[in-house]
Amino acid sequence: MRPFAGRPIYVEFVFNLLATFRDAALVPPWRPNSGFLTPEQWTTALAANGFSDVRVFPEIAAIRRDIPQFVVAAISARRA
Repeated sequence: MRPFAGRPIYVEFVFNLLATFRDAALVPPWRPNSGFLTPEQWTTALAANGFSDVRVFPEIAAIRRDIPQFVVAAISARRA
């Protein structure tokens, strides 16, 4: 999980070796870049693709100000 838009995280270095990670189809506003997404981009992406009740745990958006290096999260959603 990328805590901030436009800021790559350290684990992307390894994933960038994979062409499928680097060459993702870009779909503004929720997929503006290849690589990891922010909680807001994930929520928008899932909602745009027919999912509802999207939840991110822990709430990265709430803790990133105090712990900006925290990048692990789980996302749940239901197919509408």
